[in-house]
Amino acid sequence: MQTAAGETMTVVPLRSVRTQASDWVARLRAENATDADRVAFEAWADQDPAHREAFNRLTATWRRLELLKGAGDIAAESRSGSFNKRYAAIAAGVFLVVGVAVGVVLRSAPAAVATAIGEQRRIVLPDTSAVELNTNSRLAVEFDSRQRKVVLERGEARFKVTAEPNRPFTVIAGNRVIRVVGTEFDVRLKGATAEVLVIQGAVNLTSSVSPGSSVMLRAGELASAGAATPAAPVQPEVMEQKLAWHDGMVSFRGETLGEVLSELNRYNSVQLTASDEKAASLRISGYFRATDVPTFLSRLQAAFPVRVERTAERVAIHSR
Repeated sequence: MQTAAGETMTVVPLRSVRTQASDWVARLRAENATDADRVAFEAWADQDPAHREAFNRLTATWRRLELLKGAGDIAAESRSGSFNKRYAAIAAGVFLVVGVAVGVVLRSAPAAVATAIGEQRRIVLPDTSAVELNTNSRLAVEFDSRQRKVVLERGEARFKVTAEPNRPFTVIAGNRVIRVVGTEFDVRLKGATAEVLVIQGAVNLTSSVSPGSSVMLRAGELASAGAATPAAPVQPEVMEQKLAWHDGMVSFRGETLGEVLSELNRYNSVQLTASDEKAASLRISGYFRATDVPTFLSRLQAAFPVRVERTAERVAIHSR
């Protein structure tokens, strides 16, 4: 893909990197892993920083699941607490991924990249900055000799920006303008408002409506309202929850079933609904593969008195 300045950027399925990383996780955890395996892994990991990063994420995911399984079951409970029940962590199939590792070069200016429902992509920009684009998302890239600008038109993206002090990097998401030098952060667009979570470094968040006001966000801080809203620090477990999508997962910590289904619907073409308030108000905690609806429904029915009704395009969950 070419920008207005004639620079190129590469787009690959994010899952293709995860596929290779998950193969290495399995290979190195095997009892018959050899020194030659470890040397080969280091060679693969050194090919691209994204390789080692994906491997580290999946290793951490596996360890979390082992801890959850060792500590007991994941809790799931209703708002009133009358349906308390426990169910096992979902480990099987965590690293089941789909996609072919094919690089794509698209030619347009400004360049635009989009993902379908359930699809994720990794984009290497002309300046070697990287973007991971989540499900049902779209961004446009406009680079020239003076500026680097990305417009998040819908959805969610994680940015890892290469520092170029003389060429600012700007992300426009809804009515929010995010200015950075070199840092890593996640942006989720909700209507006209962007939720910004800084992972490393710092960003300056302003409003396109009132550009005179701004707030500085630093690592571990989040802003989800207007620029005048102070940055709020987030706990490590909350950050882990919000970034679970980078591992192909979704994480919940006591959200209502209605909220859980809304999040799962971002990743699946078959839409899930709670048909009554009693079902919608159930409180859910757990760590699930975002596209594995059958396993989620199986765990849900094991934990709660609910009934699942399926059609070709919709799944309705009824209380019993």
